[in-house]
Amino acid sequence: LLLGFDLTCQVSAEGGCRVVPLQPVPTHKSGGQPSPNRVPSESSPVQNGRGISRQVYHLTINRQPLGSVLDHLRKQLQLEIRWSEALQKRVSELRQQRVSCAVHAVNLDQLLSSLLGPAGLTYRRTGQVLILQPVE
Repeated sequence: LLLGFDLTCQVSAEGGCRVVPLQPVPTHKSGGQPSPNRVPSESSPVQNGRGISRQVYHLTINRQPLGSVLDHLRKQLQLEIRWSEALQKRVSELRQQRVSCAVHAVNLDQLLSSLLGPAGLTYRRTGQVLILQPVE
């Protein structure tokens, strides 16, 4: 997810992040399967039908602390993350909650929904500001 660089963040089981070069995506012939060992974790621009470029994201994490994942996304995507008043008493607990997520070629809103939904959270986004809130 390190935008504009050929780097990605490799998250360890302890929640730490190590910056590593992106591995080349193996090409395969029609009908073949991509390598099951590749863990997508980057973003890339794509052109929509009108020729306008938009950012898409690929992320695979397995049972990582939500707080660590949010911290990495905040830094990499230059987001400001706030917790709603309704969540203030549970911030510490929620940051420690383990989450898993596997998304490919999604926009930022889809990535965030896939990450936060299983933790019982949703968000409101204005530009680069996210306000996390409970699902109602």
